[in-house]
Amino acid sequence: MRVAAILLALITMRTFAQTATVPSTATYTNPTFAVATIKPSDANADGKGTFIQGRHYATLNTTLSYLIQYAYGFHARQIVGGPEWLDRNKFDLAAIPEGEGQPTDAQWRIMVQKLLADRFALTFHHSTRELPVYRLIVANGGSRLTERSADPNAIADLTFGRAQGILRLPAKNATVDDLIHVLQRNMVDRPIVDQTNLTGKFNFTLTFTPNDYQIGMVGGGLPPPGENAPPELFAAIQQQLGLKLEPAKMQTEVFVIDHVETPSAN
Repeated sequence: MRVAAILLALITMRTFAQTATVPSTATYTNPTFAVATIKPSDANADGKGTFIQGRHYATLNTTLSYLIQYAYGFHARQIVGGPEWLDRNKFDLAAIPEGEGQPTDAQWRIMVQKLLADRFALTFHHSTRELPVYRLIVANGGSRLTERSADPNAIADLTFGRAQGILRLPAKNATVDDLIHVLQRNMVDRPIVDQTNLTGKFNFTLTFTPNDYQIGMVGGGLPPPGENAPPELFAAIQQQLGLKLEPAKMQTEVFVIDHVETPSAN
């Protein structure tokens, strides 16, 4: 299949918040996209977010704010400045990396960082501000996460799935930081600060009934939950993972946009 056809196929998919699932077969010393297309999103398209299948990377209905969140691990509230279209204009992106083998999630993020600098002319600096946050702590009774003892270098896999009115997040080889990044991009209204002191990689499944905000963040389209539906996100995190999200105000790192432009032509 020609590159153009692959990119077109990826750009029409309706999935979200998926990370790489195939073990890396190459070492990327300078992760870079070999080819990337960016175009305005179809206003009638359903869903939003990122999709990674093998060596193909795509986004659907993603704003510049969302791309920054993915690339740099910040919550939307931590992004300061920028143009008025930062959270309004939506783009579809499709790309294939240089080299061979399966990039890791960290390598995909580096590629998106480079694309933002090259195609959006993004420049920025870091600062700190007091912001509303959620402290992620270990709940009373202790963590229910079981550390995975197999390959410590295995790639993290956190992929949201939809069922009858619920969302499921099965995770493999995932750190607490991986969990935080996924939740910040799609599920919570403020940054999450890790205060669990948990290290290592874990396998777990988080199943919950989304609220209206979370349904909107994943593009809508969820039917009402059925009988015996799981709890909402905060209760599910505590019951299923033995962790707790607790609201607070803290000095937190922020991402300050110095300059950005609408993306350059493909």
